[in-house]
Amino acid sequence: LHGWEGSSHSTYMVTCGDTLYKNGFSVFRLNLRDHGSSHHLNKGLFYATLLDEVWECVHQVSNLSRGTPAYLIGFSLGGNFAIRIAARYADHDTCNLKRILSISPVLDPDKATDMIDSNPFILRYFLKKWRRSLILKQALYPDRYDFSDILQMGSLREMTARLLEKHTRYTSTHEYFKAYSI
Repeated sequence: LHGWEGSSHSTYMVTCGDTLYKNGFSVFRLNLRDHGSSHHLNKGLFYATLLDEVWECVHQVSNLSRGTPAYLIGFSLGGNFAIRIAARYADHDTCNLKRILSISPVLDPDKATDMIDSNPFILRYFLKKWRRSLILKQALYPDRYDFSDILQMGSLREMTARLLEKHTRYTSTHEYFKAYSI
């Protein structure tokens, strides 16, 4: 599982997958909703709280191995998903997952957002990627989304707050971030 605004084609995902494949593993790299080239596949927006759809995919893919142990690796936000899947898996023995590895997981999204917003270089990187993603989603579903006000904002926290206000039941970034904190 890749990180936020990454994809199954991110360098770290391809490199990891290639190394595992060369060592005898079958590899499945998943794009989270609205990551990579998946924006057109659904009208809804990506939220890090959408654990059910990621869990269902991981569950189905892990059972494709037909008895061969399956492993899950998550990076950054994907690492957050991996930890939450591990917690859910503890209560489900129908999944063939044997090991779950989380690399640099986002444990506290509230603090992580502040850290990104306080670093101009990292902030610029994520603003560019997220804006591109929102512009693509808006172009695909112009009757549903108008992100013009959000695209003008200069911090992830501001953008997140406005997106939550317009498109979710969450009343604050704090409430949203708490919903997927580890």
